Amino acid sequence: MRHAFSLLELIITLAIVAIVAVIAAPRMGSAGVGSRLDAVESRLSSELFGASESARSGGVSRSVVIHAGKDMLLIYEGASGSAGTLLASVDLSASPYWVDIESTTIPKSPDYLVVDGYGVFEMDLKVRYSADSVTRVITIGVPSSAPAPVVEAVEAGA
Repeated sequence: MRHAFSLLELIITLAIVAIVAVIAAPRMGSAGVGSRLDAVESRLSSELFGASESARSGGVSRSVVIHAGKDMLLIYEGASGSAGTLLASVDLSASPYWVDIESTTIPKSPDYLVVDGYGVFEMDLKVRYSADSVTRVITIGVPSSAPAPVVEAVEAGA
């Protein structure tokens, strides 16, 4: 009757565990990045949908400010950018997101987008953001026939 493992059995078992770890580690790392990017997409769309709903329910415009350099999303009351009352602030460079906003399609300086009192964005919004080596572009817009923002995310690189 045998009560212990031989050295050969132990080495073979450790080799199998090491091989599985080498194969699984990169996939687990990229899954973490993907989930962070998914969380940013969800947060951006929910904040912008909230701004649209708030503008429509109150009949008051909202300004959505995106600071690409600070990786922040700010929502103000009124149509004049950061001159209004701050309603929401999201730091996308902090936990749990840890992403970098690379660019937006907002032509104004500073970068802000007006949501009118009917909850309609003045233009479609594209935000390019990245984490580690993965970049995505999210497009958010409100078609004239539906009050909810339409969200489309495209992975730009891996």
